[in-house]
Amino acid sequence: MKGTIRSYLSVSQIRKYMTCGMQYYYRYVEGIPEKMGSAVLRGTSVDNAANEHFSLQAQTNNGLTQSQFVDFAVDVHQKEQDSDTFDWEKDDITKDKSKDRTSKLAATYHKDFGDKFKAKEVQVELVQVDNDGEKFKGFADFITVDGVIVDNKVKKRNVTPDLTRDVQLVKYADMANVDKVGMAVVQDITTPKTFYHHAEVTQDHKDRVNKRIEHVKSGINNQVFMPAPEGSWACTQKWCSFWEICEFGK
Repeated sequence: MKGTIRSYLSVSQIRKYMTCGMQYYYRYVEGIPEKMGSAVLRGTSVDNAANEHFSLQAQTNNGLTQSQFVDFAVDVHQKEQDSDTFDWEKDDITKDKSKDRTSKLAATYHKDFGDKFKAKEVQVELVQVDNDGEKFKGFADFITVDGVIVDNKVKKRNVTPDLTRDVQLVKYADMANVDKVGMAVVQDITTPKTFYHHAEVTQDHKDRVNKRIEHVKSGINNQVFMPAPEGSWACTQKWCSFWEICEFGK
């Protein structure tokens, strides 16, 4: 695809472009690696443990025990915490405290969601090629035996989402030819809480999301990389990895 170093389009690219065209440019055109905050590491750690749990469950009908689940998540955190990917200055938490928080998040996820879902497929690769021959690819966290695409989220705030407008879940539902989606949320706070959101998506919802993706694809292909609006949280030193080099940053 013209205007990107990637050989396919993904939800991550779509969201990056919609957040800030210049961030998309630096990340996917210039190919500059992006620094992540520790919250991403905690989310990845819990997500990886969930993948292991539901993969085992799909194969043997029994997933990880809670202690195994927690150990798995903490081990991922331990292995990845010193990677150059993560910038520990992005938020006020040490590596040890982040690892302890990961343990609590993992235990809470397992307690509330470990037996809630029965997974049929885990880390499902979805690929779709459009009329122009351009590929869209993504990985669904898991699809349940009753045909629900579920996305795991670890995030600071729980805001009730309109899943019928969620680009990732609706696009994945379109690609997998299903009409039910869910989001399993663990709130990243001192005493974690869980929330489960779900919705049915119609063809109209899928068409709307596909139109949004087409507009983004058109912008990328035409090399239109607009910065985030002035005053946007995305255009701040804390939240932009490219602040030091962007002409709209520092």
